[in-house]
Amino acid sequence: MVATGLTKVTARIEGILGFEADQFRQVVLLPQGQFRQALTADSAKRQEILEILFGTEAYRHIEIVLKDKADRLAKSLGSLDDRQKTLLRAAGAESLEELRSTFEAQRERLGEARKAENDASKAADAAAETLVRVKQDARRLEEARVAAQIVADMQSKAPEVDAMEHRRDRARRAAGCAGAEALLNQACAEEAARLDAAEQAKRDLAEAEAMACAASAALAAENSPERAGQRRQVETELLKLDSFAPKVEQIDQAREAVIEAGRAAAKAVDLAADAAARKSEAANGLAGARAERDEARAHAAETARWELQMSESGAAPKRAQVRAQLEEELQRTICAAQEANELADAAAARLERARGRATALRDAWSAGQAAALAAALEPGAPCPVCGSISHPSPAHAASVGALKQAPSHKDLRNADAAVAAAETEWLRLRNASSEASQRVASVQGQLAGVGVDDDGGAATIAIPTLARIAQLQSELGAAERSLKEAKAAGRRAQALDEHIAQLERQLAADEAELGKAETASLEAASQLTAAKARLEEKELDVPAYLRSPDALKAAQAAAIYVRDELARALEVAEGAFSDAGRAVSGAQARAGAAAEGLEGAIRAVQARQTEFDAKVAEAGFESVDDYQDSKMSDDAADSLQRRIEQFQRELHAAAERLARAEGEAAGIREPDLSAAEAECAALGLAAKQALETRVGLENLMAQTRRQLDDLDKLAHEMREIEAEHTVIARVSDVANGRGHRNKLGMTFERFVLASMLDQVTEAATQRLQVMSRGRYALRRTMERQTSRSAAGLGLEVFDTYTGRERNVTTLSGGEGFMASLSLALGLADVVQSYAGGIRLDTIFVDEGFGTLGPESLDLAIDTLVELQRDGGRLVGVISHVPELGERIDARLEIRMTDRGSTSRFVVG
Repeated sequence: MVATGLTKVTARIEGILGFEADQFRQVVLLPQGQFRQALTADSAKRQEILEILFGTEAYRHIEIVLKDKADRLAKSLGSLDDRQKTLLRAAGAESLEELRSTFEAQRERLGEARKAENDASKAADAAAETLVRVKQDARRLEEARVAAQIVADMQSKAPEVDAMEHRRDRARRAAGCAGAEALLNQACAEEAARLDAAEQAKRDLAEAEAMACAASAALAAENSPERAGQRRQVETELLKLDSFAPKVEQIDQAREAVIEAGRAAAKAVDLAADAAARKSEAANGLAGARAERDEARAHAAETARWELQMSESGAAPKRAQVRAQLEEELQRTICAAQEANELADAAAARLERARGRATALRDAWSAGQAAALAAALEPGAPCPVCGSISHPSPAHAASVGALKQAPSHKDLRNADAAVAAAETEWLRLRNASSEASQRVASVQGQLAGVGVDDDGGAATIAIPTLARIAQLQSELGAAERSLKEAKAAGRRAQALDEHIAQLERQLAADEAELGKAETASLEAASQLTAAKARLEEKELDVPAYLRSPDALKAAQAAAIYVRDELARALEVAEGAFSDAGRAVSGAQARAGAAAEGLEGAIRAVQARQTEFDAKVAEAGFESVDDYQDSKMSDDAADSLQRRIEQFQRELHAAAERLARAEGEAAGIREPDLSAAEAECAALGLAAKQALETRVGLENLMAQTRRQLDDLDKLAHEMREIEAEHTVIARVSDVANGRGHRNKLGMTFERFVLASMLDQVTEAATQRLQVMSRGRYALRRTMERQTSRSAAGLGLEVFDTYTGRERNVTTLSGGEGFMASLSLALGLADVVQSYAGGIRLDTIFVDEGFGTLGPESLDLAIDTLVELQRDGGRLVGVISHVPELGERIDARLEIRMTDRGSTSRFVVG
């Protein structure tokens, strides 16, 4: 790849061509044998040439847009038409009118269905009312039967209710004795409580007497001589411990002084050790820094040598790498050029084959047409071509089959299209081949200008080996790394000088600090020895176990505790003895009162029992057991009463219900309920079916109504699109050269090109008349070659000698050259006028002058000279005609020699 990107590609092209884009647009090159194509090309080919020159793509875009718009509208119409047919098929109608008729018929059927529904509904309502009355009669009769059965069932339960009333009465009589029974039970409970109290009083008296004996013994023990001696001994111990308190305080202070002196001595020793360690570390660091600095200075001394070596070896790998890249690119461009040449040769062969086939088809078509015309000639009748009635030598077809096998216009057009396509492809591939060759030459030129190699010899195209490139790059990298290391070593040496000075200052400070720390350590050791001596002196007057304040306080607390416990025991014994005497007196009083209460409770129980027995006999019970069997709780009595009352209410209600039911059923006969229900169900079914029929018709009408609405909307949309399509399609047909409104088959773009071609032929005719001495003039023709081709871009030449127009292909070689040159110059003038101010300053004409006679050659040269003189343009002529060289003053002559081509400028 030579270059990528817009800017780089533009610069590359300008370098190859030798001038910029604006300069290139001001040059017209009329190539050898090709600028005649603009004159002799058919209408379609000429349109392609003019499209490129005048850039009329915008007009063709308008044609495409109109055609696409018309096609989209037509497609929409077709889609809407399909949708309309789909809706009609879904509705079961062939047309919209048929669907409307169907809707009206559905409306009439709906009216009939509504009337039938109304009649059926009335009959069903009457049957329902009859059924209601029949059901009411049946319910009344059934109610009378049910009420009679309920009364009978209630009466069958009367004996059970009588038994419940008897139990209720006995329970009520037993309830009258409940008060006397409660008083008896209360007296019995009081007797039991008094008996328990008397027994408890006896137990309390025995317990109080036992406690009094124990308290007396304990008091005697506390007042003994032994316990009094213990109390005196404890008091003496407390006085002795109080005398040790000041001495123990002095011992504690001396001990604190020893501890503080020990801490100070240990701290001084640690400080001295730290100072010694810092001194040693500073000395070691200073020695290491001095050694590292010496090594860095030695390494930094190599900086100049590595800079020189890097400068000498830096360029070699770059030149080698550039040559390798260019040689690789040259191989790729050579391969691409060879491939492009092969493709161009193959395209040229296809073009020749296409041209040969087209020529053979055209000759066969011409022969077939001539034979067909000759076959239609009749003796004595005028020829439709020349008008002669004499036919001396008519053409003959080889056979009737040959006429049928003659090529058609379509075959000719297809052949011409194949030739045009093959020619376009050949031109494209030839240009690609030329560009590939130019790229090869460009890369070769770059290789030639690479420079000298590492050894100082001339540059060559050979690619260095990858190993050599890698070696050079490795050497360069090693030198670069060594240089960086040497420079870094220099900077490191400078940094180490500063660090060494700092370490020397630190070492001096550490030595001074070590001296101070050693002096402080000796002083702290002396103070520790003195404190220990004072502590030993204080400890001689105090027992060892009492030398700490805590131990002394603990001993004093223990002695105080023993003294307090002895006093408390004496006090407790005296209190217990006093309390025991009072407890015995109280227990004796309580025992006498309990005995008296028990005797009163026994007398009360006997009186309540007599009252209860009299109450039971009065209530009519044979014995107390009979009374007990008749007792019932209040809840059970209330429940039994509620059951009796509930039965009485239900019996009364059942009697009333029976009387009411018999009154309502009086005079009613047993109805036929099944027949009434069957008739009501049949009429109800008929009403339901009538309702379903009416609802179905309404739904059907609603569906048909929706279908009609959808079809009306669709028809309205189709009318709008059809109106738009009518206009767009008409404009599109005219713009695209179709339809009866455009009889010439000219498209919009072709019409614009035709107007531009009129300007071209007008400008070309001015020069052609000069070169042909007023004989020829170029004109645009409106004739269509075939019914399928378009008109408007054909060319013909008007011959003033004969006064008739004729095809440009009938011009001789020299005449054709003059007409082609005039047409090319006219195109240049018109293109310049449409190019927005761009002036075509240079024109090159390649050959074609060899076909001119002397007089025509003079006229052509005079025209070019006039173009140069009056138009101010540079005109270049490429030719082998000697006479042309004699007429041109400034020439670049190219001559062939046995050693290749040579060139020189000749002026004059």
